[in-house]
Amino acid sequence: MEDRQYYIYVYFDPKKIGNYVYGEYTFSAEPFYIGKGCYCELSYTDRIDYHWKSVKRYITNDNQLNLNKIRKFDGNIPKIFKIKKLLDEGYSSVNFCYKYILNLNEINSYEIERDLILKIGRKNLKTGPLYNLTEGGEFHRFENLNPWNKGLNKENDARLKKISEDRLGQKNPAYGKPKTEKYYLALQKRKGKPNSNHNKYKYKINENIITDLKTFCQENDIVYSTVLSHFCKKSDCYKTKNIIITRIKI
Repeated sequence: MEDRQYYIYVYFDPKKIGNYVYGEYTFSAEPFYIGKGCYCELSYTDRIDYHWKSVKRYITNDNQLNLNKIRKFDGNIPKIFKIKKLLDEGYSSVNFCYKYILNLNEINSYEIERDLILKIGRKNLKTGPLYNLTEGGEFHRFENLNPWNKGLNKENDARLKKISEDRLGQKNPAYGKPKTEKYYLALQKRKGKPNSNHNKYKYKINENIITDLKTFCQENDIVYSTVLSHFCKKSDCYKTKNIIITRIKI
C-alpha cells in the first residue's frame, strides 16, 4: 500500500483580507470552506483542486450553473456559486485556496477537520462563514442520519398533506397530457416489473428456507417489490441489512 500524507486545506475569500482568529487557528482572510485531502506517489489528482475544477462541469453554454447537475454530483449549491463568482471576477485558484496544515496521518486529519469546522462555524447553522454542510470527519456523510420524512405520510404530516392536495386532479402539472410509448416503457423499466414466473421459485434467507417472502420483507422493513425487481435482472442473490436472500427454483 502506498504511503499517504494527509492535509487540511482552506478556501477563503480574497476580498475579505484581515486577521481572522478562531480559537488557536489564524487566517489572513475569511475562510468559506474547509476540507481534507491526501497525496501519495500514485495519486493522480489533488483534493484541494477538486472544488474549483468541478465548477466547469456545471456551467451551461450561457455561462449559468446547472442546478440539477450540482445536486446530483456535489450537493453544495452555495459553495459552487461562491467559487464561480470568484472565478468570474478574475481570481485564480491560488488566490483563494491553499493547504493549511500538512503532514498529518488519517486520524489526525479527521480530528482537525472537525475541530476547524466547529470553531469557525457553518452558514447552514448560522454559526459562521463556512459553506460546509456537515461537521466533517470520517464517514460523516449521512451515515447516522435518518431521512427527514421517515415514518411520515399525508395522513400524519400537514406538509405532505398540503403537497398532495396541491397536486390533486387538474392541479397536477401532468393532468390531461397524453403519455407516449416511450414514457410507459421507461416507467416499466424504472419500476422493475416482477417476472411473471417469480412464483416458480422459493427463497432462502441466510440458509433458512421461508415460504412467504412478502411477510418476511414486511417484518424486516425490506421493500418487497425491490427484492422481486432485483431477481428480474437474472441475479439469484440479494443482499441487504446483513440479510442474504437467495432465489431457489422449485
